[in-house]
Amino acid sequence: MSNEEIFGIINYLNSLSFSEFELETGDLKIRIKRDSSSVKYIEKQPDEAAEATPQIKIEEDNNKPSILAPITGVYYQSSAPGEKPFVKVGDTVKEGDVLCILEAMKNMIEVTSDKSGQIEQILGTDGDSVEEGQALFIFKGE
Repeated sequence: MSNEEIFGIINYLNSLSFSEFELETGDLKIRIKRDSSSVKYIEKQPDEAAEATPQIKIEEDNNKPSILAPITGVYYQSSAPGEKPFVKVGDTVKEGDVLCILEAMKNMIEVTSDKSGQIEQILGTDGDSVEEGQALFIFKGE
């Protein structure tokens, strides 16, 4: 099967609503799996160091300034897979700085800070879905 035929199948499948598709022909096996909200562009593989690290409990504090998701979409911490995140905990940002990207219906929307301050918590997880109005970043209290 040629690359052109494979891309044709993928383009056709993008126009359909499905959760999982599998095609096997000869030596070629194609498997596409979607979650219920969207297709993720990053397929994360768990690494041993991450599994050994204890999970940190993140709590949203409604008394501290925060940045909320302006839309429902998929949260991305960087402009592309493998790139440096826009911000990390402890960074000081100013109004207008890009904090993350939300993908909704194949549109990439930059989420910018509407305030200046230091980031205390990042509540979004790269590649996960977020809901409109959900807190993404908590700033240190003033």
